[in-house]
Amino acid sequence: SQHRHKDQATETEQEENEELPSPSATLTLPGSFKSAILDSTLTSHLSFFLPSTSTDINVLRSSVKLHPVFSTSAHGSSLTSFSHHVLTWQTATLLLLQGSLADSNGEELITLGAYIPQMWRTSTSASSSSSKNSDILPCLFQLYPKHLLLPGNPSLSAKKPNTPIAYFSPNTGIAIGCRIPAPSRTHQTYPTPHGAGSLIIDANIEIAEFHAASFGHDGVFLPAANTSLEDPPTNIKLDLHTLEIWGIIPDPESSFSADP
Repeated sequence: SQHRHKDQATETEQEENEELPSPSATLTLPGSFKSAILDSTLTSHLSFFLPSTSTDINVLRSSVKLHPVFSTSAHGSSLTSFSHHVLTWQTATLLLLQGSLADSNGEELITLGAYIPQMWRTSTSASSSSSKNSDILPCLFQLYPKHLLLPGNPSLSAKKPNTPIAYFSPNTGIAIGCRIPAPSRTHQTYPTPHGAGSLIIDANIEIAEFHAASFGHDGVFLPAANTSLEDPPTNIKLDLHTLEIWGIIPDPESSFSADP
């Protein structure tokens, strides 16, 4: 009898262990797509710096959830589709992308991302600096193959209309932490890297350019804490495989709607 009880207890423990959800499953909500990027390892990396509902609670143990907003795998590589899904989202977002070096054979994947605490800016919208989340700082990061975290710049001097955190234009694409030039009547102008870090995605959502430097305190992002002034700048050009945007919902149960 004791042996039978012991076997049953062992089976119960095994079932409980098998039923434990992965960190990514715990953090993400069901929706129009499942992540092709997030796995348990990357989710654990994110949990170290993604803002939580409280400073002393890890995001994985908080009520914060990620709602699937846009994915090139599900919605295609169209800026029209991107704008339809992303620009109407009312809360903070998490951008994740995966690609391979433009001049490589495509075997090694590089994973980049950004936490964007405010609504996205467009080429015609006013500044969103008055957002209720404006006191929460953004961050730009590389998750794989190495970890690099560029924190948001708390200085008020960095918050300028021509250097928004996240910017969208149907003509030039997506820009994170860039300087946005004034429009020209004679030629197309493009966002340019600014400060210690920036991310640019072209209008076809095919190429991504990631810039990080150990200097530059006048932009949206500051240098990574583990860099020195002697470190050379990082400039990565990727063939983009997957782009995902996740909406951040602090408390889904108190949210009137998960959809924009």
